[in-house]
Amino acid sequence: MGLTESKAFSGILVISLGLTLLLKEFATIHDSFGLFVALFFTLLSIAFLALRGHTHKNETISYLVILFFGLALLALEFYLLPFTTFNVIFLIALSIGLAYLIYGSIIRNSMRSIWTGIIFVAIALLMFLPKALAIEDIFWLNVRRYIIPILLIVGGLFILIPWRKHE
Repeated sequence: MGLTESKAFSGILVISLGLTLLLKEFATIHDSFGLFVALFFTLLSIAFLALRGHTHKNETISYLVILFFGLALLALEFYLLPFTTFNVIFLIALSIGLAYLIYGSIIRNSMRSIWTGIIFVAIALLMFLPKALAIEDIFWLNVRRYIIPILLIVGGLFILIPWRKHE
């Protein structure tokens, strides 16, 4: 009897809870529930990528997004970045962008997925670079106010609208 998805889900749920309780005692974390969610997302996506990634390539993108988002939550929980709404949105955009870049270049060889990834990574960089380089001027305020929402809409349309297959 092999490992099924329900067994993997249940086992990883219990493992994540145990790891959370252990890490809570040994490390300074932001929130136990956030650590649990981060560990669960990361471990579950790794397990599902191992179980189904080679047979269900269409589902790989969602597992990659969950994996990168779980890793991003771990970065927030261990104070690699301060836990703010801005950083969470930045990490979500970066997670989606990296997942689409890997999916489009390695798994499916799809230019559409690569462009979607580039758009989301650009959004993440446009959000993070002004804060990291401490350049808050009128240009970056307008970029944050207008350009980032427009890029989010374009990225969402790239994901939703069906395109003819040229691949």
